[in-house]
Amino acid sequence: MLAEIILSYAPDCTLIPLKVSCADPKVTDLVVSALQDCIDVHDADLICMAFSIPESGELHEVIQRADRKGIIMISASGNIGDSKGILYPAGYQKVICVGALDGQGNPASYSMIQGVDVFEDGTWKQAQGTSVACARVTGMFAQGEWQSRHDVQ
Repeated sequence: MLAEIILSYAPDCTLIPLKVSCADPKVTDLVVSALQDCIDVHDADLICMAFSIPESGELHEVIQRADRKGIIMISASGNIGDSKGILYPAGYQKVICVGALDGQGNPASYSMIQGVDVFEDGTWKQAQGTSVACARVTGMFAQGEWQSRHDVQ
């Protein structure tokens, strides 16, 4: 679903899906390894991180390395409301943190049962979570609507 959202904005972009299960006890190591592949193997321009994991030194180091290479990184802020604040990698300064709005343009206070109607492909669909918003912002960058993290607020 997230790949479809990105491609709906930028149909000519090349996606390199590197999936990681947040349920895996070694999730941080897997994310760091996937990010290293984005940098070293795939020469990525954009990285969409539609997940949240605990902060770690290794994660911070690879995020800084990607930033030094000029890679734009976009991450979902998480779906737990204000209880824990922004999670990682969205909490790093070099990463664009994406939240979600409700139908009235106010910040969504997510629980897993809430959702927001989204207009996509000419029809209204039900979607929920900051991961969906993260994919949309990634698509806008991929289409060239924005050029750097300084173009968005």
